[in-house]
Amino acid sequence: MEFKHILKIGLFILFYSNSALAALQLNATRYIVNEGDKSIEIKIENIADKTYAAQIWIENEDEKDKKVNFIPMPNFFKFNKGETQIVRILNTQKSPSIKNESLYWLNLQEIPPVDKSKKSRITLALKTRVKLIYRPKTLLDKRANAEKLLTIFKSNESIKITNPTPFYLAVVSVKLNGKEVKLNNDMKQQLGVFPPKSSVFIKNNDVTSISKFEFDAINDYGTVSHFQGKLGY
Repeated sequence: MEFKHILKIGLFILFYSNSALAALQLNATRYIVNEGDKSIEIKIENIADKTYAAQIWIENEDEKDKKVNFIPMPNFFKFNKGETQIVRILNTQKSPSIKNESLYWLNLQEIPPVDKSKKSRITLALKTRVKLIYRPKTLLDKRANAEKLLTIFKSNESIKITNPTPFYLAVVSVKLNGKEVKLNNDMKQQLGVFPPKSSVFIKNNDVTSISKFEFDAINDYGTVSHFQGKLGY
C-alpha cells in the first residue's frame, strides 16, 4: 500500500528524521542481517501521547533497483501510546555468497492521527531512515575494528581516504596531525556511508604532509569509537 493512498485528510508535511521529534522510535540506528539468517527482529515504540499508524519498507542503496531481498512483516500497523510493535524482517536473499557487504535502507513512516473537528490543520509526518546491512558469512568474524585499515594518501591539493575492507563504514570526523579537518556536507555524507573498496577525496590545501591520521566512526551497535588509521605512501 503506497503512503500517498493512505493519507486522505488534511495537509501533511513530510520530514526525514532521526531526532527526538519522532513519535515512533526504533530500537537501533542500524541493523545487520547475516547470511543464513532467515529473519531479524526490530522493535518500534510509540513514545507519543496519541495513537499512531506506521508504514515500514526497505529500499536498495541503488534506488533504481526495485528488487529488494527483504520483506517487513507486518509492513503497516497502528498502535497506542506507550505500546511496542515488533516487526520481523524476512530475508529472501537467494544469491550465492558475495564478497562484500550490501547496503539497504529501512524506512519508517509515521502516520499521525487527524483531528477531524478542525477545518484547517497542518500535521507533521516524520520519516526515519536507517541502514540495513547484509553481511556475507565469510565476513562474520572479521568485522571487529575493521576501521583501523582505513588508509590516507596525500595527493597534490587533495587527501584521499581509502576503505580497503569489504565493510560499509561510517566515519563521522577526521583529524590530521592532531587537528580536526573541516568537512562539508558532501564529504560528511560520503564518509558516513563509506562503501567497501572505495575512496573519498577531501580538498585541503593546508596539509603539506601527514604524520598522524585519526578519526571517529560508528560501529555496528551505533556507538562512536576513536581509531588511528594507516598512512599511505
